[in-house]
Amino acid sequence: MTIKSESPITRIKLLRDIANVCLAMFLMLTASMPQLAAQNFVRSAPPECRCQFEMPGIPKAKTQQIQTEIGPVDYHSYISDGGASQQHYTFVVNFADYPEGALSLDSADFVKEFFESSIEQATAQLAGTMIYKTDVTLGEIPGMLYRIDYGNSMTVKSKVLLHGKRFYLLQAFYQRDKERGFEADKFLNSFRVE
Repeated sequence: MTIKSESPITRIKLLRDIANVCLAMFLMLTASMPQLAAQNFVRSAPPECRCQFEMPGIPKAKTQQIQTEIGPVDYHSYISDGGASQQHYTFVVNFADYPEGALSLDSADFVKEFFESSIEQATAQLAGTMIYKTDVTLGEIPGMLYRIDYGNSMTVKSKVLLHGKRFYLLQAFYQRDKERGFEADKFLNSFRVE
């Protein structure tokens, strides 16, 4: 992925904008993270997402417009909302389309830099510790899977993907325990692009 302009300053500004979009979503989600009861997983396929995924309950849709140096970016989220319980448990599918021509997948170094910037922002925002990160693909779509532990017993396991001009961020927030980890994996592994 490269930016049409070869300017290093433009490249840095774009990476900062991308990181700020990710940061805004982490702020929005962690500030009012719902407490969800474990439920049956439901397959969802929102047409505007052009994807399919499974998560507990029917997801609620949210859209937030974020102003960036490359123009306004609409950030869409689908958040599971299964009611109250004593356990923190939230699954989120986020996506944003960047302006035409801002991104292209012709530089593996830039894609990796894009993912690294997103992960660094998330780790810093949560005041957490990155436990692992690894490159992944979904067919031909490049991505990265990572886990951040934060607070006394919380984890966010995430997958970032770039598909053309579309950025996907999948997040599973949960209390650290074996069962929740399996459910987070089920959610992350259920994701498909149409």
